[in-house]
Amino acid sequence: HSKQISLPCRSICREIEDGTSEYIHHVKYNYEAFLADLPSRTEVFVIRTKNLWPDWININNLLGAQEDVEIPNDGSGGQHVNSRGGRQPVRNNLDAKGQKYLCEHLLKKDIIRYIDLMNRAVNLSDEDVKREVEGINASCPTVLESLAKQRK
Repeated sequence: HSKQISLPCRSICREIEDGTSEYIHHVKYNYEAFLADLPSRTEVFVIRTKNLWPDWININNLLGAQEDVEIPNDGSGGQHVNSRGGRQPVRNNLDAKGQKYLCEHLLKKDIIRYIDLMNRAVNLSDEDVKREVEGINASCPTVLESLAKQRK
């Protein structure tokens, strides 16, 4: 930002982590919240934002669709899947220490649930799941390292 903004950053971060923030609801309505009422062995279908149309078409085919889903002709080749047009609302200006802290303390549970969802998804191949885990490893490697240590 070009001007100084005075915010109670610590209290905002605590509220986000607690799921009580009036600004950011992802932690409150995270994967764990969505999975709360779903038995652990239930198979699921997953539509990933970055693969929206291929995942959608695959699921429809698995469910017996006679025709493929028509991808909207908005000039994006089906790539425009959110209201921001692919732009992120906040630039990443965290240093490595900050990113590590965020991964280990705020995102770890959600990452574990996300991996669980990917593994349960009947519409994803082993290669799809592997690519998702590689993406997690690129941004939060310490979470995967700690999971590997726990399984030993």
